[in-house]
Amino acid sequence: PPGFDAQRYDAHPFALELEYARKLDGSAIAERSIAEMKRVGDFSEAQSKAWLALMMQAFPNVGAQDRLTGLHDGKGGVRFFFNGKQTAAINDKDYARLFFGIWLSTKTTAPGLRAELIGQG
Repeated sequence: PPGFDAQRYDAHPFALELEYARKLDGSAIAERSIAEMKRVGDFSEAQSKAWLALMMQAFPNVGAQDRLTGLHDGKGGVRFFFNGKQTAAINDKDYARLFFGIWLSTKTTAPGLRAELIGQG
């Protein structure tokens, strides 16, 4: 949206929705998310365990055309939805910055996708 500062993505409200093309285990999504978050920034083992537990709740097994949505309030609040139904929520600025940083940080493993998401692709 107008005024969106990609360098400060964690200070803006937005939704990020992923539509899956194939079957994937929810625990694999959660574990991969933790690994990708570690590329974005450092966090403790205690945070890792707590966040993994949250994502195990947030991310069920998915199939083709299922949607997982993360809603960020711009203040650290995150709500997750599976096909429109809320599955989990957290209010943690560090988590929000690192989780959405998987796609929006300059440290992302998918710079082309990041460019498209922030309107530069």
